Amino acid sequence: MEGEAYVLLLRWILRSRARHAMRIVVLCDSAVLLGAASKGRSSTMLNRLLRQAAALEMAGDIMIHLI
Repeated sequence: MEGEAYVLLLRWILRSRARHAMRIVVLCDSAVLLGAASKGRSSTMLNRLLRQAAALEMAGDIMIHLI
């Protein structure tokens, strides 16, 4: 659920052109999502969500910092 919320947040951020090419800090309480995002991969279905998030980040030229 946290991964889906993260992808939904990225889509919401990229709706406005004013938010493109920015650095954004996201507070997250899921240790699993933080660990998988820091490694860039996961052995669960979270991997699919990480690929979607990476594609959205590249498309909008944004840099996300998960804390």
